[in-house]
Amino acid sequence: MKTIKLFPKLKTRKVLRLTLIKGMNMEDEKGYAKLIKLAKPDFVEAKAYMAVGFARQRLGYEKMPLHSQVRDFAKKIAKLSKLKILDEKADSRVVLLGKSRKGMKIRSQ
Repeated sequence: MKTIKLFPKLKTRKVLRLTLIKGMNMEDEKGYAKLIKLAKPDFVEAKAYMAVGFARQRLGYEKMPLHSQVRDFAKKIAKLSKLKILDEKADSRVVLLGKSRKGMKIRSQ
């Protein structure tokens, strides 16, 4: 919470990354929205947990959410946080939220 409260004071662009794990932390959208409102980040990256390296033994593949599940969860958080989906990459299972695309580099498709 100290870091979350420090975020708005930082004089740089800020990103909160949410590593989402199926069946573990993909709930309490209101709680996430509350943290986002406190931190006031420029962007929020909702990313699926990926079973790579040691994580395969820790949590396994069944805890990896599909991109559609990450997107659905990100939509709920966006609505509660007054953010919008700015970008996404399905094969990486990531959704980027923010207020605007201002200052973002456009990636080639």
